[in-house]
Amino acid sequence: MDPGFRLEDRYRMERRVGRRGPAQVWLAHDELLARPVAVTLVGVRRSQRDLRRRLRDAARAAAALAHPNIVTTYDYGEAESSDGDALTYVVTEFLTGESLAARLSRGLPGAQEAARVCAQVADALAAVHACGVVHGDLRAAQVFLTPDGVKLLGLGVTGAAGDDREPGGPEADEAAGRAADVLAFGGILAECLTGRADGPPDEADGLGALAARCRAADPDGRPPAAEVARVLSARAAETAVLPGPAAGTGERAPVRRRLSRARRAAVLGGAVAALLALALVPLAVILSALHDSAPGGLALPAPPPRSAGAPPTGPAQDPQAPS
Repeated sequence: MDPGFRLEDRYRMERRVGRRGPAQVWLAHDELLARPVAVTLVGVRRSQRDLRRRLRDAARAAAALAHPNIVTTYDYGEAESSDGDALTYVVTEFLTGESLAARLSRGLPGAQEAARVCAQVADALAAVHACGVVHGDLRAAQVFLTPDGVKLLGLGVTGAAGDDREPGGPEADEAAGRAADVLAFGGILAECLTGRADGPPDEADGLGALAARCRAADPDGRPPAAEVARVLSARAAETAVLPGPAAGTGERAPVRRRLSRARRAAVLGGAVAALLALALVPLAVILSALHDSAPGGLALPAPPPRSAGAPPTGPAQDPQAPS
């Protein structure tokens, strides 16, 4: 298949982005809805009816997994290939980011990042198991890190094409499959802690002890994925809170905030009082002067004496008028 090929007169293939066994993953453009999508193609002979049925059932199971940490399935179908055989395809959302394997190749993440990523993987795995499906190929390369969170890959057509076991079918031992998925998840958690999927993590640490439980030799001793998700979610929430001066007291921080507000109010009140005092100083001086000069009341100042022979300056007054 070459770039530019149009599948079902709707999906235009742009470039191949991956391959696993007989399955090829292409970046394509959905010309009907005008959006980028990922198209997984598997060529199947017409005589391979069991494989075609297994691919269809796997696509249906993946489409039923509506979870924010599982890649979304948009479409499924069969087309005729160039050699006359069937071309099974499944259309999913196209993701941007990198795999957890690529992230680990640059170095170990911190405890907060490891708990956050693995909590989302465990939550997605719990949703897979709740639907009666097992993953069967859980590893760091099947965990994709996007700007919106973790996405679990490897389900649907891709998993069924590379696995002879029918996911979720009556032939599969679901209990053993779930235990195997938890074992593989323990390897991912250990790889985030030590850099190796088989590395021995420090069991004194909470994350290391959880990884050891997931990798227990006895399958019955491994915790279910839902329990693992709860433990990691609680750990991620703890490490996401930055400790402050009042951490662990519960009441000191509000008291300090109240004291701070009271201190600001006191400072502001003192400043206002000082301004009022400065504004009232002249008035106090005036009142004091008036009080000293007129103990019994307010007296008018006497007019200055007029010199002899000087003409009166004001209007003429009647000599009989009271002064």
